[in-house]
Amino acid sequence: MPRPPELSRFAAAAALLASAIAIVGCPPALEDPERFLTTCPPDVSAEALLRARCAGENCHGGSTAFAAHLDLVSPGLFGRMLDAPAAECEGSLLIASTKPEDSLLLRKLEGTAFCGARMPLGSTPFGAGEVDCVRAWIHRELEAGTPPDEPIDGGVDAAMDAPDDARAAFDAAAESDAAGQ
Repeated sequence: MPRPPELSRFAAAAALLASAIAIVGCPPALEDPERFLTTCPPDVSAEALLRARCAGENCHGGSTAFAAHLDLVSPGLFGRMLDAPAAECEGSLLIASTKPEDSLLLRKLEGTAFCGARMPLGSTPFGAGEVDCVRAWIHRELEAGTPPDEPIDGGVDAAMDAPDDARAAFDAAAESDAAGQ
């Protein structure tokens, strides 16, 4: 007895799918899985990026009168910002531990804050990779459970004194990613 045409088409499609899976197989293991754990270039930390791009003389560093009372140069940046109320955006937390994506820090860098201007004020806005670097840092520190009073960033990073070098590191990483595609 001949098979109905619908069953024959289904069997042919199933055989074709099985063949494709057998040919392609499983993807190989990653040689360097660590590179996918952060979006920051290897030589730039999020803390250094924030200092390099936002801690100018009249902004969040270099004087005792920090803009919006936010000091980005002293050690322990994450701990000082974690669940800290924003000085100028009522009801906002600088880094919100329960809703990190609602952190004012990220919203100001993305230009999506409900108050004030996009940061850094008067300078080139953070690119998507730079915002992702800061976002990854926030999530990494929240997962690590770093206590607020423990300094995380006690050392001097190469990007601290060279904002153009910090930006160049992101540009080079983006070019490298684009060339690899």
